[in-house]
Amino acid sequence: MARDGEEDFRARRAGMRRWLLLAVGASVAALVIISLLTMDREILHTLSGLSLPWFLLAVSLALSRWVWAALRIRVLSAPSGVRLPLRHLLKVVFAGNFAGVISPMRAGGVATETYFLYRYGLEPGASAAVITFGMVISTALLLVSMPLALVLGLERINLSFAFKGMFYLAFAACAAFAVLVLAAMRKPQESLADGAARAFPRMAGRPVMRRWLERVSEEASRFASFLRQIAGLGPKPLLLATFYAMLFWGSNLLTMPVVMVALGRPEYFLRSLIAQLVVVTLMPFVPVPGGSGIVEPGFYAVYSSFLSPDLAGLLTLIWRFLDFYLGLLAGGAAFLLALRDLRRMRPGGGSGMKGEESPGGREDVREEAVVPRGGGG
Repeated sequence: MARDGEEDFRARRAGMRRWLLLAVGASVAALVIISLLTMDREILHTLSGLSLPWFLLAVSLALSRWVWAALRIRVLSAPSGVRLPLRHLLKVVFAGNFAGVISPMRAGGVATETYFLYRYGLEPGASAAVITFGMVISTALLLVSMPLALVLGLERINLSFAFKGMFYLAFAACAAFAVLVLAAMRKPQESLADGAARAFPRMAGRPVMRRWLERVSEEASRFASFLRQIAGLGPKPLLLATFYAMLFWGSNLLTMPVVMVALGRPEYFLRSLIAQLVVVTLMPFVPVPGGSGIVEPGFYAVYSSFLSPDLAGLLTLIWRFLDFYLGLLAGGAAFLLALRDLRRMRPGGGSGMKGEESPGGREDVREEAVVPRGGGG
């Protein structure tokens, strides 16, 4: 029910302050340690040559990816007949990013975006389907980019054995989930838990294993259900939404190479692009809120394979500002603005336009909505 999504959103909102403090605290501690161990006075000379226009371009790239995410939602929500203003969609994606980066596995972002879309006027089931499509595209892009990132990383930036192991594990996780989703689409009446119970009765009979299998089966079935809904939209909206998703990931990939140009090191543009591909590919699999305390030394380890320690340390600080802290500032503001909008609405109300009528104050919504609990990108 739609009420379930609202309760899930409120439960996650109640723990946001704790997760925010944990994420920021761990990130600051990691950045301070990296700075103390790697940077010296020479870094001031590097910063003095910073090109402001190129750096502003990097900031624009870091923020523009959320514009592409908002446009993707607009395309996918169009068949519902509800047209949401772009300003509201921007609040949705920025607020979702804020909730995502301060929650484990970005789980809070999906629930937040789904809930805000519903409150702004989209039907509950349509809201969940639209957000889930972003997860579908992200999963597909990850499956494609992982082998590419691994090959280029080994060839151009000398990835360590640990990173190779993480790639293999991440690829196996994505591939396994994709197989489960395809199986759920092919045989929606059969659950993973039931199939495992027949194939491995002793293992699947254990209570802990049974609960885990049931949860994975439920998520795969929900994913497959949304895919069937989205498949009915037709090729044109799907292709356009996929294009916006590629622009989203492209903006993310280009941010740090542009920073290298801003720092007067254009010769590292290509290797920085490959390094960023490695980082972006592995980021979704970091389980702690915002990746704090883990992604900072991971980013440094990738870039220090071809940069001097002080420059890699400086780049880590800049990347964390653009990828994490800037998102927290913009996302936190959007979250508060969205909450202000909700306080002005009646429950179930919205601001989208369906034909010439506003769905504000809807009281006839009875469609069941299942809010996905997994992370997305």
